[in-house]
Amino acid sequence: MWDARELHCEVISWCCLIASTWCGRNVPPTQILRVCLRPPTLLPCLLSKLDYTSRNMDIAERNDKLDPVLDISPDGDVVLVVGPRNVRLRIQSQCLRCASKVFGAMFGPTWSEGQGLSKESPREVRLVEDDADALRIICCVIHHRNNDVPQSPTPIDVLQIAIEADKYDLKIALKFVRAQWLKPRRGKPETEVMGYLLAAAFLFDDMDMFVAHTLTLILHYTGSYLEFLDDKVTGQIVPGKTFCM
Repeated sequence: MWDARELHCEVISWCCLIASTWCGRNVPPTQILRVCLRPPTLLPCLLSKLDYTSRNMDIAERNDKLDPVLDISPDGDVVLVVGPRNVRLRIQSQCLRCASKVFGAMFGPTWSEGQGLSKESPREVRLVEDDADALRIICCVIHHRNNDVPQSPTPIDVLQIAIEADKYDLKIALKFVRAQWLKPRRGKPETEVMGYLLAAAFLFDDMDMFVAHTLTLILHYTGSYLEFLDDKVTGQIVPGKTFCM
């Protein structure tokens, strides 16, 4: 039977191995130890998911009518029409261009989406394959609409935001807010919570949070790690060698 010190050293070594494999370089034990000793903190959620959605989001199919545009920027020159529900988000193209190289090219002078932009007649840009909730939150962050940014999105929402951030190269723009969203949850987390936050940390390229969630997995998860590979979301994002070493 191992004593507490031996068990702790073994956990640290295992985390070093996983982190080094993931990022392709050696991760010193001191960095892992710093993450392990960091007390998990989580600011209380000011609004529940239901309250936040009902107060801040326009749903395109309410009462079978197309709702007005959600003015993230009232004088914006672009309206994003997002997802299968055609949620309409009015934004400033310059804000997105500064935050993302992808949007920088899309709204640049060489693409049709960037031609003739004006606040008097904002151009509609359809993003039918994207998640409306995630893009709405991302746009609120980029436009400094802090009152409309949730402090504690659900793990699946955090993962969806990470997917959009990875697609549109928005990781740096979300650097500080993601640090709040990715913090480990208090108590013994559920399997899906562990998997979603681990996958989100991977997509955000956040080494500290990836290691922290890996450690949570080692210490608190009692089932088979192969269950994470069977998950249709986590299994497609996190490399299989993370769970099968």
